Formats: sequence, structure tokens, C-alpha cells
Amino acid sequence: MQRQTMQKRLIWETVCEMCHPSAEAVFERLRAKQAPVSRATVFRVLNQMADKGELIRIQMPSGADCFDIVKAPHSHARCRECGAISDIMLSEIPDALDAEAQKQTDFEIIGHTLIFEGICPACRAKSVVGSKQN
Repeated sequence: MQRQTMQKRLIWETVCEMCHPSAEAVFERLRAKQAPVSRATVFRVLNQMADKGELIRIQMPSGADCFDIVKAPHSHARCRECGAISDIMLSEIPDALDAEAQKQTDFEIIGHTLIFEGICPACRAKSVVGSKQN
């Protein structure tokens, strides 16, 4: 059994409180709580947790990696305006997608990351309110 330090416990609890946070966001939340955890420790521990499969690292095409406590296979949607990330639990599409990718490339496909991009409801609402004021 691995030893769980106070810092690791604080980092894990903070990730669980947040929705798909970046390491920097976790650090900022911990700093706001005046928790005795350094930025380097947060980055190191989150990456170790991801490497061990304790959480999922979401590699964002344009931005910092984010972390997810939901380990079941799923995809994500990212808002182009605010950067919010939401889970998408797809059922049958991923298998067909992997098979088609393998067919087209002759790669042995062992997994995929699918990130949809769009505008979240909150940003769409702001856009509508802003356009009505003009």
C-alpha cells in the first residue's frame, strides 16, 4: 500500500471539487485555501496520478492539460469562449470510430481522445444578452 501524504490528499480532494481542472487551477484553488502545497508538487502529483491511472489526463490541443476523475471511457466537449469542459458519454460510436481509423491508417488503434468544440450554454446566453443590448 502506498503512503498518501497530506499534499496528495489535498490535491486529490481539490481535483474532486473541480470540473476538469488544469494543474494551475488546482494550485490556485489550494493557494486560496492557504494549503501548504507548492506549484511543483501539484504538477508532479497530478502527472503521477494520471500515469498510474488514478485520474485521466485530457490533453487539450490549445492549452494546458486538464484532469478528470471519471475514468470510464468517454469524450469531452470544450467551449471555445470560456474553456469549460463537459463529459460526453458515447456508447457505440467510439468502437466504429476506432475501427475506421484502423482501416484508413493500418495502425493498431489502442484508443482515442475525442474533443468536440463549441460554445457552452452560458456563453451562448451571454452572446444573446449582448446582442440584444446593441
